[in-house]
Amino acid sequence: MKKIQFFLVTENDREENEYLQLSDFVGEINPYFERVYRISVELLTMEELNAPEWQQEEYRRQIRESEAVFFLLFMSMEEAIEKGFDAAWDQYRSSGKPAIYTYFYNIDDQERDEPVRSFMRRLDEELGHFYSNYDHIDTIKLRLLELLKLQEMNMLEMTVRGGCLVMDGRKVMSLENVKLFSENDQLKAWKAELEEVERKYYPMKARYKEFQGDAAACREYAALASRRQFILDSIEETEKMLFRASLNMVQDMARGEITVRQREAYRLLEQGDSEGANRILDAEEIKNDYRRKRQKLKEEAQQLSRVYIRELRTKIDVLETMIGYPERFEEITDCYEEIMKAALEDGVEYDEVQRYASFLNDQGRSRKALEVARTLESVYEQEDVSEEDKAILWNLLGIITSERTGMQKDSEKYYSQSRAAYEKLAEENPERYLEDVAMSYNNAGIFYNDQGQPEKAEDYYRRAIEIREKLAKENPERYLEYVATSYNNAGIFYKEQSQPKKAEDYYLRAIEIYEKLAKENPERYLEYVATSYNNAGNFYADQGQPKKAENYYLRALEIREKLAEENPERYQAYVAMSYNNTGNFYADQGQPEKAEDYYRRAIEIREKLA
Repeated sequence: MKKIQFFLVTENDREENEYLQLSDFVGEINPYFERVYRISVELLTMEELNAPEWQQEEYRRQIRESEAVFFLLFMSMEEAIEKGFDAAWDQYRSSGKPAIYTYFYNIDDQERDEPVRSFMRRLDEELGHFYSNYDHIDTIKLRLLELLKLQEMNMLEMTVRGGCLVMDGRKVMSLENVKLFSENDQLKAWKAELEEVERKYYPMKARYKEFQGDAAACREYAALASRRQFILDSIEETEKMLFRASLNMVQDMARGEITVRQREAYRLLEQGDSEGANRILDAEEIKNDYRRKRQKLKEEAQQLSRVYIRELRTKIDVLETMIGYPERFEEITDCYEEIMKAALEDGVEYDEVQRYASFLNDQGRSRKALEVARTLESVYEQEDVSEEDKAILWNLLGIITSERTGMQKDSEKYYSQSRAAYEKLAEENPERYLEDVAMSYNNAGIFYNDQGQPEKAEDYYRRAIEIREKLAKENPERYLEYVATSYNNAGIFYKEQSQPKKAEDYYLRAIEIYEKLAKENPERYLEYVATSYNNAGNFYADQGQPKKAENYYLRALEIREKLAEENPERYQAYVAMSYNNTGNFYADQGQPEKAEDYYRRAIEIREKLA
């Protein structure tokens, strides 16, 4: 089992409180990481080691073995802290580890002792080390979780929703004490407007039936409902983009390659000032600085390009948090164009060019996305890049070409190349890449099924299932969901191929897994159960088994109604879909009264949503 060790250094008079809160937090999350990801998370302090001085080799050894060291400073500067920092800094310069995160408690600088102010000047002027301020220990908890996310844990799902950090569908911590989110100017503006809109919206909603004949009142209510939903969506997207920017900040801090401009922008962003951060990250200023330095320092061209790209990428991160900013996508595209020029000219940061192609494809600009991706492909053919980079690019090219008319052969070629690359990687490191191989097999099954080649499709579906079943035996909590997905895909496939017994078998096996997962984590998996029930209803209806079909339709509806009671904004549309499907079923069964009832209920919900 891999161990990830963090080291905490703070003032003696604050150590106990800060350490206990962090230690308790690590103790809460560690069992989950051990069970699901085979990673042990450990937090150490100077006091815990029972050694009196920083010079002792034990401290130096622990620093060398740590993934990251957190220095938390308040008003005074103890000699042991600076010696600990020097030990960490020397180790980082020689090996690139540990990552060093330095935070000062957010007070007026005049309240700090001169040694503290002197240390801050040393970090800024002599070492160029990024430090920031914090108001609450939750900021450090967030940084710790983000570091875990960045430890090659691609399978770990982490996002922000409703003001909370959500990990694998579970709420881990509230972010109300983290200024990056609680004081962000964009979020505060959206929330203030939401409060104002809802002050008018809810009274009108309660009286909606009274003024249905009043066209002006109906228009006002519809406008309020539409604006409210737009604000809710904007808050959700802003939170996600802030978290993405925060992850990139933590990664840059770990690399130790943050410029002065980035440093000041990140500090403002952490304090909630997106607009200030965006002003500092002036694209024209960045561009001019870049060109001037490149002209003078040609021998450092590659390093300068990396700096330029990361600053522009930071600007993209900031722009993506500014929901409602009218020039948002235009400016993001301009930044990506500059990134692409620099990356291709100096052979650096190719992953950002690939990100640009994905961005374009997501925006519906598949022609331009294909042009960018193929440009990168030609570069990869000339340079020594990793198999994983090639596999990721070929998979992206497969996706882009599959969506364009007349490019099925190209899509097949790219998917095949990606699949072969992942197979090669899995031979050397099966634990990391086998799921990627299964994903490639599943994609191949979908592709060949769409192309009218059922034998090939079936072969790849079975190979994907075989891998995922094997992975799930070793780690069910992590991989069972993928097995259920494969079973469901196989059920759809066999249904289309007029093999009802096989289709039924796979549908029921998928349902069994989703039901099991939903018992342990209903918030994440109950809708999967409902979808599986609905699919089974469709299947049995087509097979002329109306009792079974009715049973599954009604069970799907029951779950969705329950989910909609707790979260109507998210699940009401699914309830309407279930009503409509059930109406179709009863209409086909010659029960028009029941069909009419369900159709009307679907209409009622959809009219309300519209």
